[in-house]
Amino acid sequence: MNEAELEELRRRAEAALSKPARYGPDVDVTQFSVPPSPASYEEILRASSHLLASVGVDLSGRGSAGTYLQVDEEAVEIEVRTSGLRVLNLQQALEEGIVDDYFWRAVPVDADKYTAAAELFGQRQGYVVIAERGAKIKTPVQTCLLMSAPGAIQAPHNIVIVEEGAELHVVTGCLTMMERAGLHAGVSEFYVKRGGKLTYTMIHAWDEQTHVRPRTGVVVEEGGQYISHY
Repeated sequence: MNEAELEELRRRAEAALSKPARYGPDVDVTQFSVPPSPASYEEILRASSHLLASVGVDLSGRGSAGTYLQVDEEAVEIEVRTSGLRVLNLQQALEEGIVDDYFWRAVPVDADKYTAAAELFGQRQGYVVIAERGAKIKTPVQTCLLMSAPGAIQAPHNIVIVEEGAELHVVTGCLTMMERAGLHAGVSEFYVKRGGKLTYTMIHAWDEQTHVRPRTGVVVEEGGQYISHY
């Protein structure tokens, strides 16, 4: 996307930052902050390994076609283990121009304050997973969104694309470290092309103090399948 298009999205998001959601208790997104990068992500992952396992995330990557692991607002591990699959973060996908036809197409950037927060505070993070045309990805791709900093906002923008005739299973584990109040305002867009099949499994372990306001849009073309397990 060119700079003018990105600036227009930002302008619309800024105008919607105080726009309440249609449903659910209202949350003041401005009371939360983007956390600084921690001194050691390895220490955070070690401390939360049992929590990660509880939502199906295996740090060794065994049995998965690929991995995307994000702590707060930073991707700390991205790996692909099979052909016909791409896994990358949103910033890289935008730089390569591979999501221009999908970015904010299934979910309006100004739908409410939470979509606006993803554009303004998400740091262009979030996973982009693409099953290439005709690829049958036999094992799941694991993605994980972990919140570790108290009082922080995590606002990833995720995009999953299953190209024509491809098949993909994405398993996402979302969680907070114990007693970490914050706001998760993730946006996910799913696109299934003709004859494609996407199975999406969400497992979460949010702390009771965490405000969770996800926003999702799904576009399925003729002959495609989208199956969601929550």
